[in-house]
This record gives sequence, C-alpha cells and structure tokens, in this order.
Amino acid sequence: MELTLKKRSMELYEHVLDSTMALEETLDIIVPDLSPDILRIVSATGAAYVKEKNPREGKLDVSGVIKGFVLYVAEGDKVVRRLEFTMPFSHVFEAAGLTSASKVMVCARIRGMDAREINPRKINVRAVAEISAKAFESREVHICEDIENAGEYGIETRKTKISLYSPQAVCNKSFTISDDVEIPSSRPPFASMLKYDIALRESDMKLIGNKAIIKGAAQIKYVYNTRDGSMATCEHELPFSQIVDIEGVTDDCELRVNFCIRGAEIEPQHDMAGDARYITVSILVDVCAIAYFKGDVSMLGDMYSTRYNLDIKCDTMKFTELTDRFSKRVAVTETMETGSAIKQVVDISVRLEPHTIRCEEGGEVIVNEANISVLYSGEDDTAYCATRKCSVVCPVNIEGENEFICDVTTAGESYTAGMGNELIIRFFADYDITAVRTESVTCVGAVQADEQNVKDVSNNPSVIIKYIEATRPIWEIAKQYNTTVAEIISANGLGESESVSEGSLILIPKKR
Repeated sequence: MELTLKKRSMELYEHVLDSTMALEETLDIIVPDLSPDILRIVSATGAAYVKEKNPREGKLDVSGVIKGFVLYVAEGDKVVRRLEFTMPFSHVFEAAGLTSASKVMVCARIRGMDAREINPRKINVRAVAEISAKAFESREVHICEDIENAGEYGIETRKTKISLYSPQAVCNKSFTISDDVEIPSSRPPFASMLKYDIALRESDMKLIGNKAIIKGAAQIKYVYNTRDGSMATCEHELPFSQIVDIEGVTDDCELRVNFCIRGAEIEPQHDMAGDARYITVSILVDVCAIAYFKGDVSMLGDMYSTRYNLDIKCDTMKFTELTDRFSKRVAVTETMETGSAIKQVVDISVRLEPHTIRCEEGGEVIVNEANISVLYSGEDDTAYCATRKCSVVCPVNIEGENEFICDVTTAGESYTAGMGNELIIRFFADYDITAVRTESVTCVGAVQADEQNVKDVSNNPSVIIKYIEATRPIWEIAKQYNTTVAEIISANGLGESESVSEGSLILIPKKR
C-alpha cells in the first residue's frame, strides 16, 4: 500500500546562465573639418549600453552600443576638445536551459578604452566591453515534509533541515530618470561638456505584498570646459523611487536589486548669449528585482517502520544554502606616477572589474582589479591623464567551498601630493557579500508498506546490551534493531544527544 506523504510545493528559480564575455571593438574616427588638427590625445572614456536582449531556446541574443569620448589637445591652443563616437556590439550567449520565457538580466560596462593618433586628422579607438548575462528559469519543487498516519504504521522519521537561499521571484522593469539640473552659481561658468560618469545607488528597498519598493539616486559627475578654457567639475544627485510588481513572493523573501544603465543623454542648455546654466539629464535604467526565499526548510530524509517492511524511493535534490551575509569596507591607498608636474587635479575616477576568488594563507579573499584614472592640468596649463591598475583585496574567512554574490561600490576618492610627480590616491571599496553553497540533499519521494507481512518480533529479546566500537548516530542504532530513538534515549539517559560515543555500553530496549 502506498502511504500518503505531506508535501510542500515551492516555485523557485534556478540559474541557467551566469556568464561574462569581453568583446573588443575598434573604430577609426575622422576629426571634423571645422576642428583643428590633433596635437596630443589626453584620454578616452565612455560607457556601454545594452539595447536588446532576446532569450530563445538555448541562446540569448544581446546587442548594444558603446558611447565614448576622446579628449585631445589641438594644435595652436591649450583647450581640451572632445570627439564623440558610437560603436555597436553584439554577442550570442549559449546555455542548455534557456527558453523564450527565461528571465534575463544583462549589463554592459567598459573594461578598458584607449585611443592612438594615426595622423593629425585621424584617431583609432579600441574599446573592450564586458557583457555580463544572467538568466533564470522557474522550476516547481515538491518537498516531502512528513507522512500521514505515522503512528498507525509504527513509522519513525528523521528530518533534514537546510537554510534555503534561492530566488523565488524575478521581475524586470525599465524606467527613465530625467530632469533639468541647475549648475550651481559657485561653479565656474560652463562652456562645453567634456565627459560624464553615472553611478546608480540604492538607498532603500522593501517588499510590501507583491510589490517591491525601491528608492535610490543617480549620481552624475561632469567634467567641462569653462569660458577661460580651463577644466572644472560639477556633481548632481537625482533621486528616484520605483514600484515593481513581483508575483510569487512570500513573507520569507529577501529582496535584491540590480541596476543596468541602458542609455544616457546629458546635454547643456545654452541660452541666447551662449551661457549654460542648466543641464538636461535623461537616463534609461533597467532594474532586475529578485526575491530570494530565505529560511529553514525541513524535509523527510529517512524513515522506517517497526511493524512493516517499507519500500522507500528517495530523490536527490540540489538546493542553494545560505552560509553567511556581511558587509565590509576596504580602504585602498595607491601611489601613482603622473609623468609630468601637476598644477591641479581635475578629476579622479575608479572603476572596478568583476571580482575573482583567490586562496591565500589566511583563507579565501575576494579580489577586484581597480582601474584608476586621474585627469589633471600640468604646469604648462594643458591637460594630461595618468592611469594605474591596482588590486582591491577583501578577506572573507568562511570555511568550506562557497560561491559569493558580491556587490561592491567605491566612495571617498581623494588624493594628496607625493614626492616629485607622485600622487597618493585613496578610496574606499564597500562590499556587500552573500556566501552560499550548493548542497545535494536526499529526501523521501514515495513509500509503500507491505501490510500483508507484519514483522514478527515475538522472539526478540526485551533488552540488548550493546558495546559501541565507533561513535554512531542513535538513529542508525534504532533503525538496525527495530526500536525507536526515544526508547534508546530513555533507557540510557542520553538527554538531547544525537549519537553514542565510542566505547559506550548501552541498553537497546525492544519497541513497546
């Protein structure tokens, strides 16, 4: 007879794709006819934006553009000029579990960009865009938690408990952050835009029913030319608030969000006199809201009957288990050589590459390579750019084999002058780290009892005295001798012990 199991159904999402690809693109740029010849290239910078992401059977098609700026000094003056360009990119990710219904999250960023002068009227630009793609596919999981009428069939059960941490709902939403922001009167008068950097920061998020409430801000930093030909910077922060409908969440869920910028237009507004007091900002953002089930799940790991022989079929299931969650701030100090005397530092930018895991003597560490770029004016009043790469190391000190969900941002960029042409750069890397591991768990899937043949225990002794040669779980002993864990614990005064130590002499009573 097949026995009735108490099962719990859960809809969870599993990763079917988690991949990063570096794409190298090149482009030749011609200086416009009305612009003077190039004397010296200062720097190249930009951003990569994903425009299309289309999942299908076994594949994910991604396409987008690289929008960049080359800053250069022209012959005949010391004013920094800008050449703007765009480069398309595309890539096809492959994964066996992808379908047209997969939930996907794709972000693009610039890993590196450089420009070289071919001749005074032509530049070659090389850009490396890093495309990170994740895809989730839903699956229904049936977990056996217990069995009906256990006492009637003399059934003893052993439960297995795991700390589950797995996506339970995934939802994407696009929105636009737009505003006209005023250039503060305390800043030098604006003449022309040179470059800008955008960072999205989440400040608060919570789940209310099936809605994710997300608040944050877009932090925008501009470098621009002033009317007298020098360089200056200005910063603005645009707050945003979004409500994302996310179905299938429960009270046990924890919300995580990822922002991806899909496009940006930052343009000054010039009046009739040529002055610019306002900047028009429009930023297209994709937010991926992921609700993780976070809690203990109990499942039926093993069972036996003191009355009947059982035919038990077990399933092996893989679950993601939460190991640890913590935040850490890492202070970074790096000395860099500029190559020329510095009159004024205009801008410092730090870009972190995706993390890698490294094993060191004290344990595992998370490592991010930091690309530092310093734009400055030299003693000759012309613009220069110095770059350096360094490693940011964050110790994790967690035992076992773990995977890490790691969010890291930089803050507090500053500098002091060193010896000669040295700059001492300081910044913080703020880590939010979740450590998880994948566990294979065996649990009961189906049970049949042979009711036609009741176990004959009439000749079994009422008590067996047993010497334990090697430490054993009480469950194994009870199952072997067709008694119960409760009987052994009671007869030997073992309290809350789960095992019997090596060298012990115990009583194994017959099941009453």
